Amino acid sequence: MRKTIEDLYYGNICPGNQVVEKDSPYAIAQGSTVSIEDELGARLDEAGKAMLAKLVSAYNEMLSIGAREMFTQGFRLGLRLGMEVMNEDNGDLKDLISTLR
Repeated sequence: MRKTIEDLYYGNICPGNQVVEKDSPYAIAQGSTVSIEDELGARLDEAGKAMLAKLVSAYNEMLSIGAREMFTQGFRLGLRLGMEVMNEDNGDLKDLISTLR
C-alpha cells in the first residue's frame, strides 16, 4: 500500500498514460478515426480544414473531460464499495465465527 501512495506522490502513477495494444479494438478504432480525418481533410478547402481542426480539438477536449469524470466517478465508487465492505452490518445474516465468540 505504501508503495502506491509513494508512487502517487512522486507522479509515477498516471492513468491517462497507457500504451494501446496493437490490433486491439481500441487501436483499430483509433486508426480508422485518423484515416477518416485525413481523408476528409484532403477533400476540404482551407476554411473547411480549419473548421475540421476546431471540431477535432473540441471533440478531444470533450473526450478528455469525459475520461476525467469517469475516472473520478469510478474512483469514488471503488471507495464507497471498500467502505461498505468494511461495514460490520451484515443485514439479517451474521457471520458464524463472530456469533461463536
